[in-house]
Amino acid sequence: MTAGETIQRAHRDIQEIFRTQTADLARACEQARDRLAAVPSLDPADRDAEDDWDTLTSDLRVLLGFTSQTGVPIGKPEQFRALVLDLLWHLHTNNRSDLGAVLAQDVYHRWSAELGMRHADRVSAAEYCALCLLDIGDGNTALPLLRETVQLRTEAHGANHAVTLHATADLCRCFNNVEDYHQALRLSQDTVSVCTRVLGGDDRTTLYATTQLATSLFGLGEYEMALATYRDVHERNRRLFGTDNLSTLLAAENVAITLQKMGDHETARELNTDVLHRYERLLGKKDDRTERVRIRLSANLGALGRKDEASAVYGPGPDF
Repeated sequence: MTAGETIQRAHRDIQEIFRTQTADLARACEQARDRLAAVPSLDPADRDAEDDWDTLTSDLRVLLGFTSQTGVPIGKPEQFRALVLDLLWHLHTNNRSDLGAVLAQDVYHRWSAELGMRHADRVSAAEYCALCLLDIGDGNTALPLLRETVQLRTEAHGANHAVTLHATADLCRCFNNVEDYHQALRLSQDTVSVCTRVLGGDDRTTLYATTQLATSLFGLGEYEMALATYRDVHERNRRLFGTDNLSTLLAAENVAITLQKMGDHETARELNTDVLHRYERLLGKKDDRTERVRIRLSANLGALGRKDEASAVYGPGPDF
């Protein structure tokens, strides 16, 4: 039986549990929680498993609602916590952070009470909640969560541990999100230096922190320096992960945005055209990431006086 088939079978089992055990909802919640804990792990980055993730998300939403009513704990067993964290990460990385933020807030609040503030899984849930909040533009709510995450990871692992450095890069991103670019610049400069020394220049956390450095420079109007830094990140991603990797394409977006800001619409157009084609092939034409690049490409063409081509980016209009 494949992982997908096992997950669908678990979904049917959970539906049956709640259908047949209406007299003892708390017991049904415990059984459903433990049934979910037994499903095989999935790769949060596996887009081919999207239907399976949708099923797990649906089951978890139902379970969180019922366990909240009955007071059944969700901090055990360990396998259930691992599934929840994988699901939250999947929502964050697959453009579903609005839902991810809602679920993560519930989870980390309840794990705080059940497991304690310093439990590693509770800290991870708080960090994932903050990342989802950042994705939807709520840096002000994310900021105290990330300050706390950096503090707790430093206490548990030390300031130079990989997980602490990644949380610090998250905090840099948050300062950028709330437009505190001077603070973001100071912190990201220090973080990039430590990441490069401890993790190496090609580590994903180093590249992430370097992106935050470039973003702070952009926010401060230092466009030439930002462009050079974004280009460096793009080239390293391309070399390490390939042209079609989503991290590489996001880095290319940052280069194109900076070029557009500097008035180089032709070079931005060339880059956006390439990124748009790759996103359409990898993510589909309706994905939000595809749409945002389409908007920028249309703006590039419009700025170059190519109005008809700018309109054609969206395809033919409806035939009335």
